[in-house]
Amino acid sequence: MVGTASGQGAEEEQPTAEIKMLKLDNLSATDVTKMTGPERKVTATVSGDFRLHGRKATESAKVELDFKYTGDKLDAVAVKTLEPFVIPLEQFEIHPRDAAGKLVKSLSEALSSNLKGKVSKDAPVVISFVARAK
Repeated sequence: MVGTASGQGAEEEQPTAEIKMLKLDNLSATDVTKMTGPERKVTATVSGDFRLHGRKATESAKVELDFKYTGDKLDAVAVKTLEPFVIPLEQFEIHPRDAAGKLVKSLSEALSSNLKGKVSKDAPVVISFVARAK
């Protein structure tokens, strides 16, 4: 599965992030067609490529897959992370680009010794989307 997400504003201001799911491990159930009910939930660990600002890294996250059925017909699969995965901001070139942002960054770096690590260099990422059957 490949998914994209973009922030608010113009694409050049908030670039698109791409998530390409390549592998599912540690599935709590292996065959949802043998489960019953309109909602069939499965947990798993997903691994894949996370791309942002033209940079790519392999990431893993624990997810819940919620299969929505009408009778025996699959209508949709809702996917959400159960806990955030962390991306290093510098690895993806996430930093202030305007004068005000650069000033705030330099001030926060100057104060960081006093803040004792309270200024994070990482960002937690959560994912939630619904894939619908055609």
